[in-house]
Amino acid sequence: MNIRFLLFSSLYLALPFNVHAQEPASGGQTIVDCWHDPAINDSHIAIGACEGRILKSLQSDMRQLYAKRKQEARKLDTASKRAGSNLMFMDAEKGTEQSQKDFETYMASECDRQVRSYSGGGSVGSDIWTACEIDLISQRIATLKADH
Repeated sequence: MNIRFLLFSSLYLALPFNVHAQEPASGGQTIVDCWHDPAINDSHIAIGACEGRILKSLQSDMRQLYAKRKQEARKLDTASKRAGSNLMFMDAEKGTEQSQKDFETYMASECDRQVRSYSGGGSVGSDIWTACEIDLISQRIATLKADH
């Protein structure tokens, strides 16, 4: 029996639903593409490297969008202060920073939960963690894009 099939069919069932249908990362590749790439040739290490490239691309996209939103928030704060607003809730930059910190804390907790709830054990835990990060960062990117 195909080792890749056994390994990734169990992983595929353990992943959250929206990972299966995720939109491609910047490079246009999804984690499912990694599992079905004939060049990988049943190599768990190669599949992990493929997933790692997708994650790195998404992390870069998220950092760029976050920096853009933070800059926009800073401009909003500056304009509000110039206009004489002294409303306590007008610290948009601080809110943007806190939102990102809270997202990162949530992502670590949620991915840890997913790995711990998988009963298959073995080296699949790192795949579940990576898939979780890909899923949540993809969602965060969509949120940051929608904020504009």
